Amino acid sequence: MRLASLVACAAALLALAPRAEAAEAADRLDRERMRAGVYVGAEVFNGLSQLRTGTANVDMALTYLPAAAIGVDVWPSEELGAYVDLRIGTGGTVTLPDGTGVDYNLHLFDAGGRYRWYLGPRSDAPAIELGLGLRGRYETVTPQRPSVLVERAVVGPELEVALSWPVVSDRVWLRAGGHAGVPVFVREPDQDSGETDSGLMFGGGLTVAVRVTGGIYVQLDGEFHDETIDFVGLGNRAAGVLDARTHDRYITGGLKLRYAL
Repeated sequence: MRLASLVACAAALLALAPRAEAAEAADRLDRERMRAGVYVGAEVFNGLSQLRTGTANVDMALTYLPAAAIGVDVWPSEELGAYVDLRIGTGGTVTLPDGTGVDYNLHLFDAGGRYRWYLGPRSDAPAIELGLGLRGRYETVTPQRPSVLVERAVVGPELEVALSWPVVSDRVWLRAGGHAGVPVFVREPDQDSGETDSGLMFGGGLTVAVRVTGGIYVQLDGEFHDETIDFVGLGNRAAGVLDARTHDRYITGGLKLRYAL
C-alpha cells in the first residue's frame, strides 16, 4: 500500500508539473508584454521661443529649465491602455533681447488612450502603438512693458504612433514614437498676440527602461516638440502687433525611477 501511495503521488506531481510550467510561462508572458508602470523623476527643458510679425521679430532661448516629472502607463488588457504624463516646471530665468532677465516657468502634460498591436506571439515581440490624447502646456512669466514673453495656456488633441520593443525581455525595453496635433485652445490673458487663426504641433520621443531589481527600473526619456500658432488682427505684445506668428520648439531630457505595476 505504501508503494502504491508513493507511485500515485509521483504520478500526480508529474501531471501537475506541466500545468505549473504553463502557468509560470503565462504569468511571465503577461508580465513582460504588459509593461505597465508608474514613474517619478526630473527633467530639463531646452528650447527657443520666437515671435514673428511685420514689425517685430524676437528670439528667446529657454536654457536648462528644470522640472519635476510624474506619470503612469496602465494596460487593463494587452491591447488597450491609458497614460498620463505631467512635467511641472520649478522655474528659471529667461533673458530677453534687451538683456533683461525675467522669471519664467513651463508646465507640460499629456493624457489619453492607446491601442497596441503585437508583431508576434512571443513575450519579447515588438508592438506598434496608436494613441489619441490631449497635449498641453502652461507658461508663466514676469510681466514686462512692452510685453515680449506672455503668460500662455495651449491645449490640443494629438495622434501618436510608436514602436515599443523589449530588447532584453523585461530587463531592457525601449519605446520610440512621434506625435502630431492641432492647438485648439490658446489663452493669453491681458497681453495677447491677436485672434487665434490656425496652428500645428508635432514631435517625437524616445524612452529606454532598464530593470535594476524586482519591479524597479531606471527610465531615460528624451523628447522633441515643435509648435506654430498663427494669429490675425491686433495684439498687445511688443507694444502692438498685427497678424503675429509664434513658433516654440524645445527638447526635454529626463531621468526617472519606474515601478512596474
